[in-house]
Amino acid sequence: MSDRDIEWAERITAVEIKLEKVTESTAEIKDKLDELLQLKSKGVGAFWLASTLLGTGIVGVIFALFNWMKGSL
Repeated sequence: MSDRDIEWAERITAVEIKLEKVTESTAEIKDKLDELLQLKSKGVGAFWLASTLLGTGIVGVIFALFNWMKGSL
């Protein structure tokens, strides 16, 4: 083997190590992204639950007001 072949072998080894690190980082990013998407889904569910409860509360107040006005007349 010549010096040039050894140099190329060292470079290839360095690239393989860097590629392995990038692959590990990508896996970590994917896991964190999955966690963020789960949190987003939970947040959307909480928003719709709160909207539903608030909406039914408003409708209940309106019906109570109408019934009170009907009873007064």
